Amino acid sequence: MILMGSSMVLGFLIAVVLGLYSGKNQNGILDKITSLFCYIGVSIPTFWFGIMLIYLLSVHLHLLPSIGMHSDGDRSFGDLVLHMIMPCAVLTFANASQYIRYLRSSTITEMSSDYVMVQTAYGMKDSGILFHHVLKNAMLPMITVLGMSLQSLVSGAIITEQVFAWPGIGQLAVTAVMQYDYPLIMGITMFTALLVVVGNLLADVLYAVFDPRIRKAGA
Repeated sequence: MILMGSSMVLGFLIAVVLGLYSGKNQNGILDKITSLFCYIGVSIPTFWFGIMLIYLLSVHLHLLPSIGMHSDGDRSFGDLVLHMIMPCAVLTFANASQYIRYLRSSTITEMSSDYVMVQTAYGMKDSGILFHHVLKNAMLPMITVLGMSLQSLVSGAIITEQVFAWPGIGQLAVTAVMQYDYPLIMGITMFTALLVVVGNLLADVLYAVFDPRIRKAGA
């Protein structure tokens, strides 16, 4: 869960910046580069990307450890971070590519709204309009995506954990299937289902936070 949670946070932060600016500068150089980044991120299999990173950064350049959570005899936090870099990069690349596409599409729609024209007429800077006004409205579709992605904390990193031999819930699920450990399989399945329910509940709550019209309708 630590891998997927970290990658979701990093992917969302990257998506906020790139999604907003590429949506504002539609068909510009930044937008074209960002779109290419998204197409590659959505298309590349995570296991292939992980293997390529291992070959380049571990086998060829000897910069990062290839597998596991810790090196033998080293349980320090710094060693954990070094082992996290490659698997987290693989998952962040995939998550950011998905999130950017949603935020870019929402930003393009919001940039044609009247309130953007009004704020521009008042002399507000582009960055202020994007992060103080457009982002809040563009986040509404993203809330559903993030809520439905909560269950991926368990199931989203299965392949990546196998490639990097990371001892997480995903690898535990694969081991349970291989060993016919039905109680453990049922427990992981129930936990995943619980995260789906919690994700939908959080999405509904966050909709009311970001959209005052929903709060007024429920009052």
